[in-house]
Amino acid sequence: MRAVPKQFVSVEPAAALEDVKQSVRQHNPRILLFSGHSFMGSLAFELPSGRIELPGASEFVELLRPEHAPRLQCVFLNGCNTADLGFTLVSQMPELMTICWATITEDNAARVFAQGFYDAVGAFIADGEPVKVEVAFWAGLERFRKDGFNLGDPSAFLHPRGHPHLSRPIDLTCEGCMPIVHGSVVLFRKADGIVQRLRMGAMDRLPTEPEKLRLTSRNAWVQVTHESVSDGTFLAHFDALAAASLTTDGTPPELAAPAEVTGDVQAPVVVVVPSDLQKVDADTSV
Repeated sequence: MRAVPKQFVSVEPAAALEDVKQSVRQHNPRILLFSGHSFMGSLAFELPSGRIELPGASEFVELLRPEHAPRLQCVFLNGCNTADLGFTLVSQMPELMTICWATITEDNAARVFAQGFYDAVGAFIADGEPVKVEVAFWAGLERFRKDGFNLGDPSAFLHPRGHPHLSRPIDLTCEGCMPIVHGSVVLFRKADGIVQRLRMGAMDRLPTEPEKLRLTSRNAWVQVTHESVSDGTFLAHFDALAAASLTTDGTPPELAAPAEVTGDVQAPVVVVVPSDLQKVDADTSV
């Protein structure tokens, strides 16, 4: 998170849910990043005893309600299978936008996406401008693509239990050992009472010619339901990262009315790292 000025970042390492509550109320952030693990749909926090705490979605929602975090406008859940929680957050708090992972994700892929996202956030803050969440999301996708990662569900490629490759060193030439896709990251919002997902260059099939890809790519908000998020069918359309980034001048594609993290652009970014499994590094995101 080097791109975000240090005076605008508060990090809560090895945090329990109570630590997060105190930090949110103390800093009243506009952006909250959770970087860690999830289990059975719950974010994993660490208790003082070292045991893992798995609060229900309702507890996390209560923590972030406007009476506790009145300036909060974007929550980034940088952990595997957090789309259901992200959907719940925007469903119950329509003033929020959430970024989350709809699948398992490779650690480096999640880190690289976060780097791109926070590079854009830092640039907006440095220029004294409101943060345009969709543009920062696009910047994360662009960094993701440039570093060689692809959207998709890695679990569709992983070997089943009992496969002989699971008992020997990873075969770098095997797609079951090294999936060719690395996770599906999504952005949710609620507009006119409907939860929507930002589709970046989505289409029914991937054109083989780059020029056709550029000309037929579409960027739009599409409606999603809780059922489709829970069972993963809301990802039925193929998200072509190249379509999201392939423009003639290298700038992000046009988006209809980008949402801005408005108000006090100097408000802090709170980073929650719930365990020592991941540590903050000055050169990377968390």
